[in-house]
Amino acid sequence: MCKAKVLCAILLFILTSSLHASLVAHYTFEGNTHDISGNGHHGTMAGGVSLVNDSRRGNVLDCTNGFVDIHLTVPLPAFAANTSITLAAWVKQQTKSDGSGNYNYIIQLGSNGDNPIATLNILASGGLNGYSETDQPGSNADQVAVTSSVPIEAGAPAAFADWHHLAVVYDRTTDTGYTYIDGVQSGTTDISLMDDTYGFTWANAGLGGNAGGSPYFDGLLDDVRIYDEVLDANDIADIIGTRIIDITPTSLQIDEGLSDSYVISLPQDPNQVIQISIIPEDVHLSVASGAVTGNPGEAINMTFNSSNWQTPQTVTVTAVDDGVYHEGIIRTISHSVDTIGYSPVSDVEVTIVDDDYVEGCGDWGYLPMDFNKDCYVNLGDLAEFVQEWLACTDPAGIDCSSIEEFTIIVLPDTQYYSQSYPQHFNAQTQWIVDNVDALNIKYVLHLGDITNNNNTTEFNNAKTALSTLDGVVPYALASGNHDYGPGGNASARDTLFINSSTDTPSYFGTGTAYATQPTIGGFYSAEPGQTDNSWHTFNAAGEDFLIIALEWGPRDAVVDWAETVVAAHPNHHAILITHAYMYSDETRYDWATKGASQSWNPHAYGTGSLAGGTNDGEELWQKLVKKYPNFIMTLNGHVLNDGAARLTSIGDHGNSVHQMLCNYQTGVTGSVEGGQGYLRIYTFKPDKETVDVKTYSPVLGQYKTDAQQEFTLTLSPAL
Repeated sequence: MCKAKVLCAILLFILTSSLHASLVAHYTFEGNTHDISGNGHHGTMAGGVSLVNDSRRGNVLDCTNGFVDIHLTVPLPAFAANTSITLAAWVKQQTKSDGSGNYNYIIQLGSNGDNPIATLNILASGGLNGYSETDQPGSNADQVAVTSSVPIEAGAPAAFADWHHLAVVYDRTTDTGYTYIDGVQSGTTDISLMDDTYGFTWANAGLGGNAGGSPYFDGLLDDVRIYDEVLDANDIADIIGTRIIDITPTSLQIDEGLSDSYVISLPQDPNQVIQISIIPEDVHLSVASGAVTGNPGEAINMTFNSSNWQTPQTVTVTAVDDGVYHEGIIRTISHSVDTIGYSPVSDVEVTIVDDDYVEGCGDWGYLPMDFNKDCYVNLGDLAEFVQEWLACTDPAGIDCSSIEEFTIIVLPDTQYYSQSYPQHFNAQTQWIVDNVDALNIKYVLHLGDITNNNNTTEFNNAKTALSTLDGVVPYALASGNHDYGPGGNASARDTLFINSSTDTPSYFGTGTAYATQPTIGGFYSAEPGQTDNSWHTFNAAGEDFLIIALEWGPRDAVVDWAETVVAAHPNHHAILITHAYMYSDETRYDWATKGASQSWNPHAYGTGSLAGGTNDGEELWQKLVKKYPNFIMTLNGHVLNDGAARLTSIGDHGNSVHQMLCNYQTGVTGSVEGGQGYLRIYTFKPDKETVDVKTYSPVLGQYKTDAQQEFTLTLSPAL
């Protein structure tokens, strides 16, 4: 849904909770120059600055012809001269200077005089620079400069011709200033001359230029952040976030004594030497890279630098045959990186297939009465048989399938995976396929914002990931605001989602693997050939279920159509998925009474003013959900903040409807790498009234266990 972007670009919002607490302003340029920190320091564009789309970073701020002037009418007395400050931004410079000064201003915090209090700049003469006034406003005599020792070439600055992350830190606890380029500290300065009594104000703060005009920054900006504390090297690395190491694939299956391999690659020049340690879990595995061969269980090292980073390196994995029978064994190869600024590396899971003979259960496999599958027939098997018999049979004769435990998987906003982290999207769907039987997964529900910018590259990535599910487990797709309009701006309802099997390329339209799933009952009848509104049915535990998947901000006629589908399936338990329904304040979106106080309401987008209308959560509740006794839950994504909310409401027929928001994308508090693959697991228990909800990342192999992410629902009435 909403991208987290800062005044000068669309970046990945990668703040830990501790960093967020000290974040004074954060500009992600999500179609505007708003401050998304929650502090309300919104910017107004001036002097020809504009928002543009960059092929690598998405929406960014183009400062080639102007600057962003942040007008703050209320001073910030706590932001005094003795306050530590960190200024950070992603930068792509076009030329070294506009010819009117020595500085290319990136961030400037204004002062009581003509000169800035604190800045982040690129020097025309070379180097990264920050400077601050001391005790004489309007005078250059007492400036304190924090200058990088890393030169920038004259003319077109080759060092910054591509995207780089720059930061300057004013540490008032030690009276020291620091500069960082791509997470590497590159300069220090004594700032003890700065006068602690000289107060900071933001009367004339600016991004991309001097608040009063030129010299402006000639280039592109993204993810601009201002903190009122010191960020150290690890903190800077956290907010850089996009410097990743790709591993493909992240799972292997190898017969004992045989080998397979995976590839490690870098997406960009590291500008430094980085070493990756590759560590097999134990002696069941040995690893090798090039000429470097490890013994079973022994770690090896792999090195990338500026001369070899463009060539992916292969790790060969051998499953050691220890001559001992294992019914099943899974081992992990972990990776660690010795360089600050790189995100954690995905682990590789290796399944070892063992065909060693074991007496009693080798050549002929499990005997028919070996109920507990331990290769022996004994009293343990009788106990297993009795337990299953008692669970599945009563005098009336109940089929075991009617009390089975089953699972529905929910995938919220994958937009940043499609844009920047396709390996995370692939990891999600591969994990689902790998666990279809173990978890008895019946359906996968995508909550919209499949892509970030509604373009072919991102839909190709999404198609690749979701096609892993084809023929294995059915799935339903809702569409999000970023799946519509040019660049995903939701100004119109055109979307690549509906590309058909006759289109090149094809995604999820008519005739595609998605649209021809046997569990899909149909699509919005008034728009033949469009597939972004659909209904699905499936049976689990002897119960029939109905999934209604509705477009972003559903139009009035679409809601009417959905009502006819639900009315035609009175004996199906109904679940609604749509992109925007619940807000993060534990209430439904309600434009009529709350308006813009709930950010990102569908009515506030371009599609909201188009013919046909639009409906938010409260309108969907009143017009559709509460009217039918078979609705059991609604699911949506889209919302940032903490990305989670729950509300249980009673419908007109006394049925409880559980309405839930979940979202882990960039911009949600604490999100890293677009969400790091977190998904929701809804497990319907055999008692038919309990649903256990958990949140898990196949990328990290970790659960979120706080009360917002792990909880139990009670269905009333029971299924």
